Amino acid sequence: MELRNAEFQLVTGKRADDDGQIVSEVLDASNGKRVGLVPGQQLLAWADDDALIAWRCDPERCDPGKGEFRNQLVLVSLDGKSLTPLSGFRKADLHYSGRWTPVFSRR
Repeated sequence: MELRNAEFQLVTGKRADDDGQIVSEVLDASNGKRVGLVPGQQLLAWADDDALIAWRCDPERCDPGKGEFRNQLVLVSLDGKSLTPLSGFRKADLHYSGRWTPVFSRR
């Protein structure tokens, strides 16, 4: 899924495994060059022009390809230096009956 921010024309890129950490890239829409790496396996929505909401798996239990379903919503800055948890961790079971999905609206 591609997310664009209107003012700076940034788009979300693909998930990248960086030194064993799961991060996602943010790209300059005009040239496709990477402008940032943010903690998170799936970027969901722009919070504002400088931050994204993402799913982030538990860094204590998540290895690439394993443990990605124990995740939480986080607010992360484009430079990846500021991370604010927005939820607790979901149970690490894709088919858990109490599993919830966030819903976002335009700002």
